[in-house]
Amino acid sequence: MTDLPNWGPWSSDLTDAAERKAQLRSLQALVRVYAPRLDVKVLLLEALRAAETYRGALDNAGCLFNQLPTLVRRRVIATFAAMTPSLVRAAKE
Repeated sequence: MTDLPNWGPWSSDLTDAAERKAQLRSLQALVRVYAPRLDVKVLLLEALRAAETYRGALDNAGCLFNQLPTLVRRRVIATFAAMTPSLVRAAKE
């Protein structure tokens, strides 16, 4: 089993449901842009959508996210971090 991400919507520090939902939607958009032809993309997008309303779906989405090719994951994470101010602040501290 792969480790779950510990950033963005998976972060244990994130307690605001609205912010988690916004981050999940941002990730959906980035996955659509950076992984246009990958089979795992469809499952990941479904899991990210499900996680908007069901917190238990986050683990599944994290496992699927880790199945993306490394370059795709790096691009998604880098872009997500650049557009998520709380992540930028945490990295500087």
